[in-house]
Amino acid sequence: MIAWYELLLFVVIFIVSFFSVVAGGVGLLTRPILILFGYPPEIAIGTFRIANLFSRIAGFVSLVQGKKVEMDWHLALFLFTPSLIGGMIGAEIVSTVNPPLIRTLLGIFVIIIGAVMLIERDLGIIPLHHRMTWLNKWIGAVSTVIIGIFAAFVGGSGILFAYLLIFNYDKSYLASAPIRKIANFGSALSASVIFFIHGTIDWRLMVLVLIADGLGEYFGGLYQMRKGADWIRRVTLIVVFASGLAMIFY
Repeated sequence: MIAWYELLLFVVIFIVSFFSVVAGGVGLLTRPILILFGYPPEIAIGTFRIANLFSRIAGFVSLVQGKKVEMDWHLALFLFTPSLIGGMIGAEIVSTVNPPLIRTLLGIFVIIIGAVMLIERDLGIIPLHHRMTWLNKWIGAVSTVIIGIFAAFVGGSGILFAYLLIFNYDKSYLASAPIRKIANFGSALSASVIFFIHGTIDWRLMVLVLIADGLGEYFGGLYQMRKGADWIRRVTLIVVFASGLAMIFY
């Protein structure tokens, strides 16, 4: 029997995932929601990570089917390994750090970069397609490890990955989304294994989040593909600022 609060939670997670599939930030917004519904923080973190490991596949499929979005497989696979390493490190140190402090600092960073994106209207809309240097590649690799570490216990990997792909690789909002779905799968996979070993997973909750998140990402991806780059930019900025505030004040 499904309780009323589980149905409400399902609807809330679906809505969050629907609007966050391109912008990122579903983890930043969903984890506090799970805690507000009464789940312990460690269960909320571990359960969401396992569920999102699989539900992100639905978002990826909705973005690349029909080849309406340019998919840079080389870059996605290049960033997969450092993401895997970062997720493993982050999941292992989750109990030895001060998540509230790190979350606040990241929230301030997210809002600052969001302000830059608000001022620079072409940023993330017009990809530059310039030649990538080794410096770009290794800045991306090191940054991906760091993002993977933070994402394991704070969240925000989607938004941080979007920043990385837009600023360092000159990708658009839309082109960055499927790339980070694949690259970020590394940190999600390694962190999920660690959380599974430590037993911080509510399997009933995991199924609920998996279905709600997966459906939200799939249909959200299809919808946002039809709306176009300008609409995606507006939604992205809303999600960015909402996520930044959630990191600071939650």
